[in-house]
Amino acid sequence: MKIYPALYPLNNKDYAIALINEWFAGYSGGGKVEQFADFLLLHDDNSYDLAIRSIPFYSSEMIRACFSQEEYWKSPHCHDETGSILNIQFKDIGKKYYQWTLTYADFDWPSFVSEQEKRTSKFSEIITPFHP
Repeated sequence: MKIYPALYPLNNKDYAIALINEWFAGYSGGGKVEQFADFLLLHDDNSYDLAIRSIPFYSSEMIRACFSQEEYWKSPHCHDETGSILNIQFKDIGKKYYQWTLTYADFDWPSFVSEQEKRTSKFSEIITPFHP
């Protein structure tokens, strides 16, 4: 568990921190990491409130696909790779808490293809802190 080094605005005076829970598995020729974030509003008395629970924050996976020296020489890319990165936009909508737009930038780069053939996509969802 770690704290991501940023402050996230909840409104014009309150900020949250991101507490990151990370899961990792490593194996010969690759590995996978997934991070999920809880966003916490910290109070002056050292208490906190959970503003947003367990949203995907970051993921990455790499699996080796080349196993011979010949494959390494011939292939432009010897791993299957996927990943996702979160970007957050904040908008004052005239309510107690800002609206957050979570945009995930995903990529899929199959083995044996050049980087130009890497596929990317984006997905967005809108949430408001303290609302399930």
